Amino acid sequence: MSTVTLYNEKKTTLAPQLRFQEFDRDWEENKVGELCDSIVPGRNKPTNFEGNIPWITTPDIEHNAIINYSKKGLNVSREEAKKVGSKIVPVNSIIISCVGELGLSAIAGKEIIINQQLHAFIPKEKIEYRFLLYQLNLKKKYMDKVATKTAVPYMNKDNCNSIPISFPTFSEQKKIASFLCAVDEKIQQFSRKKELLEEYK
Repeated sequence: MSTVTLYNEKKTTLAPQLRFQEFDRDWEENKVGELCDSIVPGRNKPTNFEGNIPWITTPDIEHNAIINYSKKGLNVSREEAKKVGSKIVPVNSIIISCVGELGLSAIAGKEIIINQQLHAFIPKEKIEYRFLLYQLNLKKKYMDKVATKTAVPYMNKDNCNSIPISFPTFSEQKKIASFLCAVDEKIQQFSRKKELLEEYK
């Protein structure tokens, strides 16, 4: 028997219809800024890139990926970060792009420092970081709506922190996140197989 079952209620609910059968509590909703601490980079950019903390910019962000390094090999020391007022983003924080292509999201796989085009969310105890990543993926339309309309759209701190997030209990979040991660892994495996097959054609 499948562990997923349809969940129907007459009352209005935030919970999706398709759920794991062991969970039946309703979901809550709150602004992501209430559920997470956030890091908004300042305008000052490091000038010395001889440290060991990756300096991450938008081109380093691969959607839903784990970010561990700068593609350009740029790294900052703690001393340099302190000098220019850059905050260090902790492991398992969620990074989103807030300038240009809005909503690109990834997980910090190690301590990193981000530039001004990115925004970091550090989940509090209520929120599972991988679940937050998938929830933010659903909010692209909201981001486009609240973004400042200029030649290059952007979201400021208030815009980013206002993103509404629906969430269940922590245990249900973990199960959903683990399931979706497994699905993503299977998709990546099939994609790699397809690429290899095309190489042999």
